Amino acid sequence: MRTLKNLSPGDHVACVIPGVGYVAVGTATRSVSRVDVATVLTEEGEVPFLELGLKVDNPGQFLSDPDDRLAEHIVLVDCPSPNHPEHSFGPCVALD
Repeated sequence: MRTLKNLSPGDHVACVIPGVGYVAVGTATRSVSRVDVATVLTEEGEVPFLELGLKVDNPGQFLSDPDDRLAEHIVLVDCPSPNHPEHSFGPCVALD
């Protein structure tokens, strides 16, 4: 979370997929949030991040960490022009 907590809405973010490289440059739309309280705006309205059905290896695994160091955190990023369209899925999510 060290890096993500430095982001503010409006900051530019480079989105990277491991093994692929930089896929987009976007703009942070929200401040950092834990995955259990983060919501994402969809066509149906605001949806809790953990209810999106994403293919992620147990993002809620460390939510009980008392000092918050191990829990997953995200920053929502608007990525309007991906460099690799095959990896585009709308807004990017920066994880830490």
